[in-house]
Amino acid sequence: MTKLRERKNNRKAVLRCLYGAVERNRPDVSGSSLRAELGLADEDLSAACAYLADEGLIDVDWTSHRTPAAVSLTHEGIRLMEEQEEERTGRTREPSGAPADTDTHTYRMPLPRVALTPDVSHGPLDGAWWPRCDALELELPSLVSSLEPEPETAVRVTVYPGEWPDAPHAVMSPDREIAVEQTGPGGEAHAITLDCGTVGRWVLLVVPPEEPVGTAARLLAAAADPENSLTAARMLALAETGRLGGTAEVPE
Repeated sequence: MTKLRERKNNRKAVLRCLYGAVERNRPDVSGSSLRAELGLADEDLSAACAYLADEGLIDVDWTSHRTPAAVSLTHEGIRLMEEQEEERTGRTREPSGAPADTDTHTYRMPLPRVALTPDVSHGPLDGAWWPRCDALELELPSLVSSLEPEPETAVRVTVYPGEWPDAPHAVMSPDREIAVEQTGPGGEAHAITLDCGTVGRWVLLVVPPEEPVGTAARLLAAAADPENSLTAARMLALAETGRLGGTAEVPE
């Protein structure tokens, strides 16, 4: 039986591996990659992942044999690892107790999980976005930054009120204020619109943060297909029943 110290070390190793993947813009790690990189037996890796998932630090997509198929850090997991990193580097506070350099943040979101159509879309969507949490003030800055608008470009974001009832009217990012509006009657559910002036306008499917890794990956890929003709609501409905296949509905 694995000793307590070994179990703790296994959990720490899993978190470090996942955090490293986030910093390389690869937020999702396959179970086989984790197993190979950490050199853990299946039962030890499964036990570590189950514990961390129960703590709300990671999301796990399990195989039928109850081994991890895909693993990613949650919002809480990322925050924990960032806090530990800042403690190790001693950059959180200066000796005087004053805040450190202005480029040091208590918390920063990693690169967004977003997939955009490579060409002009012929359907209602221009891609998909899989936020890590439902806090727009945390998630929007990195999403907008990934679209590379100029600093002076006015950015307006429109969200569906049923999903973001407490959305702020504006979100501050390092280089701009992002205006946030709610859609009117008839607005598309499960979608977000980003208007970046002359840079472009994108309508993205919003994949729920709690969506399993495998399902989210299929939604991201399907929504980024220029030939996709499905609405955001239809795509989520098909994914929920396991009938989402590419850009078409899987036959009954």
